[in-house]
Amino acid sequence: MQDSGISVETFYSYPFTAEGIPSGKLDPEYMLKPADEKFKTGAIHDFFEVLKAQKLLGQQLGKAPWSFDIDDVIMNPAGEAALIEIMGKPLKLLRQKIEKMTASGGKRRRLEFCYFPISTPAPKDRRKFWRDLCHQDEIPFMDLVDDFNALGTTYYPFAGPSMGHFTANGMTLFSTIMVHELLFNSKIPFKGMEP
Repeated sequence: MQDSGISVETFYSYPFTAEGIPSGKLDPEYMLKPADEKFKTGAIHDFFEVLKAQKLLGQQLGKAPWSFDIDDVIMNPAGEAALIEIMGKPLKLLRQKIEKMTASGGKRRRLEFCYFPISTPAPKDRRKFWRDLCHQDEIPFMDLVDDFNALGTTYYPFAGPSMGHFTANGMTLFSTIMVHELLFNSKIPFKGMEP
């Protein structure tokens, strides 16, 4: 996952499935409902209650009363735990579905979370947040931050002006790091060429 930030926008804009995760089908009527009407019960309601108790909700000037600063939330242990609960659920369900599938050789498939920054240095709190989330939900976590920090200046600039996408240099850097990590850590089968 490219860390361009942590967002819970899908929870506001998309109605929930029977599994308790955002559906992926945009619903304008749902989107326009006030947060207190949308989230009367459930994980998002509990998340907001934690933010209220920790005085993390509605602290931003000029913002809606249910707004919050994501960095303040993940720096607060109770806020981070509540955020992990809602952000981890879709990943946990995806992991379970992928693990039920098998590859052509009969080997089970698995989900691995690959974390990398779009700019250096990567925010330490966000790196820790994603690592904690993956650890709690038993999702293997591949951390590429140190590789990007070590090699990023060689390929500079590797992100565009908006810092939202890699440049051609960034794609070269990313593919080089990914290949190295996947092979070095035996994440994918590979037999070297015979001498």
